[in-house]
Amino acid sequence: MIQIRVTLEMCTLYKGVPHGIAYINYTDPEDESLSFRGVGVFHHGKLHNAPFSCLPGDGRPRSFSNMHNGRPADGSYDT
Repeated sequence: MIQIRVTLEMCTLYKGVPHGIAYINYTDPEDESLSFRGVGVFHHGKLHNAPFSCLPGDGRPRSFSNMHNGRPADGSYDT
């Protein structure tokens, strides 16, 4: 599984790690359609057990009902 480095443009830190709602930005250096801006909920530094919504570079909004360690959880809804 690949990992990407994102920029948290606005978030709350708790004990030095993101916790709570955060505005996330990612720019893919090779493919603009893989870039995104979004809002997710962090728990102890991870997008975990919470929803995530974003606007990808292709312009088609996406929303995931549940994230697990930064990835859409099995059985989560994708809108």
